[in-house]
Amino acid sequence: RGYITLCDAILVPAPAQVPEGAGRTVDMVPGGYGERAWTRLEAMSMYAVSVLKQVEVPEIWVAAGDGASFLERFDYVLDKLPSDGEVFEPKDLEYIMGHEDAFVREIKESVRRNGYIAKHNDIANCIAFDPKDANGNLVASGGDDRVVKLVNRQTGTYVWTVDTKSKVKYVAFSADGSLLAAGGSDGSVWLWAVVAGSRPVDRGTLMGHTDYVRSVAFSPDGKTLASASDDKTIRLWDLAKELPLEKCTLRGHTDYVTTIAFSPDGKTLLSASNDMVVKLWNVKTMEEKGTLAGHSGEVHSAEWSPDGEFVASASDDMTVKIWKVETMEEICTLTGHTESVRAVAFSPDRLTVASASDDM
Repeated sequence: RGYITLCDAILVPAPAQVPEGAGRTVDMVPGGYGERAWTRLEAMSMYAVSVLKQVEVPEIWVAAGDGASFLERFDYVLDKLPSDGEVFEPKDLEYIMGHEDAFVREIKESVRRNGYIAKHNDIANCIAFDPKDANGNLVASGGDDRVVKLVNRQTGTYVWTVDTKSKVKYVAFSADGSLLAAGGSDGSVWLWAVVAGSRPVDRGTLMGHTDYVRSVAFSPDGKTLASASDDKTIRLWDLAKELPLEKCTLRGHTDYVTTIAFSPDGKTLLSASNDMVVKLWNVKTMEEKGTLAGHSGEVHSAEWSPDGEFVASASDDMTVKIWKVETMEEICTLTGHTESVRAVAFSPDRLTVASASDDM
């Protein structure tokens, strides 16, 4: 609850002396930066310096991210080196390497056991990788704490955070990573311009929905933003100008709209709903193209195949259905889950479909 499992642990040297009964929190790290935990590089640099200077590091902790509490304690104390000279001898190096190997093993085990990284102060609802980062290390997240964060998953530290006025239910980047959108529990859609190395710039709050915004999606060319809400509508926003403007409101669903996604060519928008159907919309004419009906329960997720020829949908009826877009026909129904199916996705070659369910 409140954590996102994305990156490795941060190494944080603990204070040399801790008062009896004191809590183990980041603000007790000596020489730190306010309430921020040291990054992996900072901590390992401190550790290396302590070894070179033969200064004892009493214990090392694994922290769960920027401002988070410590997860585990490791009592690998660097005792006095075997030799007394100022220059390292082979037996000193052997001792240090053995200490390092044991420590790294413990760190890996801690990550396997815990996996905790970027902490929100409430439920973390959504994540999105920043397309500008070729290494896939930058991840945006939103939560019920009304905050959107960009986290470096390798160090666990925040690149930036922005506050919102309501709970954040969904975040999405444009294809080039220049824009970030988020949907809120009060019906708001927030839009930011994002430049690498800088804090996001507010592009405006898009108002119009009257209930939770469950999903947001950018068109492939980044010129249109779509938002889906519990108010049973989908809104399209024109991003071509500096001030985003609403293009239209798509109506047709009779219950919450849970998911939206643009086709790979950007010409069609799909929407899934608790009314048990998936609808396809012509983005140019803003008219409904057709309805994929067949589920007997709420549809929680729907995705395009990479070539745009098929749609997969996941439902409360415990099934995943595959649809051929050209004919609007159901190709097959995938069974096997014993509870609601919450998410579905195609593999890059479209030959495999993955699904996630409440049946664990």
